[in-house]
Amino acid sequence: LLDQDSPNVNLDVLFKGIDIVDSTDLRNAFKSIQCPIDLIFGGEDDAIPITALENIKGLNPHSHIHIIPGARHIPYWTHLEEFNKTLNRIL
Repeated sequence: LLDQDSPNVNLDVLFKGIDIVDSTDLRNAFKSIQCPIDLIFGGEDDAIPITALENIKGLNPHSHIHIIPGARHIPYWTHLEEFNKTLNRIL
């Protein structure tokens, strides 16, 4: 997905971020959020399968899941127009 026109990626920072995500459990904090939560996912995301979204919704009744069909893990990059339309509907 990254090509010659993409910005340089600092792999150390990327891997540190992945380590944080892998070792941090925010489910209890997520449960306690009282305001609306809108989450936008790609319908073809391999990192967060659609089945996991049901678990997310079950953690907090204030959560609303929005799925962009055909998009993978970074729909704001690969499906910008659809992402922005979804975001505008939320706002």
